[in-house]
Amino acid sequence: MMRRYRLLLALIAAFAVLAFACNGDDDDDKESPSASARTPNGGGDTATPDGGGDKSPVDQETPTESETPLNTPTQPPPATEGTPAVAPGNESIYVAQFAGRDVQEQTCAYNPATRVTECCAQSDCSTPDRVKYAVEPPLVGQDISCSRGFVDGQPEYIRCSSVDPQQNKYYEIQVE
Repeated sequence: MMRRYRLLLALIAAFAVLAFACNGDDDDDKESPSASARTPNGGGDTATPDGGGDKSPVDQETPTESETPLNTPTQPPPATEGTPAVAPGNESIYVAQFAGRDVQEQTCAYNPATRVTECCAQSDCSTPDRVKYAVEPPLVGQDISCSRGFVDGQPEYIRCSSVDPQQNKYYEIQVE
């Protein structure tokens, strides 16, 4: 008898937890009027692009799907100076073309604020002259470093990598 009583109590508790988790929402296929009023095209929001209109305080505080979380890195805008260096459509095929050839890499400086990679003008850095490359799309991450790749003596690519997240990306130097 005691066992049945405990089983019944456990069952009632489970149903109570389930009902609380569902928050009384038994109309799964019907959208509440307040939910449609907060959607961008739900008809209840007549705000103007400059932020005016009749938004309720709840709508003003509720983040939209288009807003990005604070800890998610976003893609920065492309660099405004330098020779373009564009990520190839298929990186594996692009890198495979250099197999068996004389490939040398030279360390360059990457500026995350301008998204510009700056390298020595000569492969041996024998002169103080520098050349700039605008990598597209810019790598997003922490501790980014870049190098320029010379294939058979000619500058062919920029390779950038980051520590966090750990990634490696190639960019084909565009001939002007």
